[in-house]
Amino acid sequence: MTAAHVDVDNHLPSVPRKGYNSWRSWVKTYEQYCTANHVAFRIRTSKSVELYNRKHNINLTEARFYRSFVNYRCKHGVHQERRGAGKRTLASTSLVAALGATSY
Repeated sequence: MTAAHVDVDNHLPSVPRKGYNSWRSWVKTYEQYCTANHVAFRIRTSKSVELYNRKHNINLTEARFYRSFVNYRCKHGVHQERRGAGKRTLASTSLVAALGATSY
């Protein structure tokens, strides 16, 4: 059995880190990354730009960035119970990726 062992490289490249000028450009790049690397994430938690603006007295443009925070969870691996009353359409696991948006 030891002689038949083969190492598998399962390290993925990072998500491209570049300035995104809109939420749509981020989503498009992230979807391409997920497709190219065969990974699947769902959004577990998100916060609106409106909420961020109120809490930080900053005016991020909602038309370009309608989310200031998104918590992505991997679809595979560990089951996580839904937090709602059965009305959610998204299930999730416990792997986390987070994104914060900044306006320049």
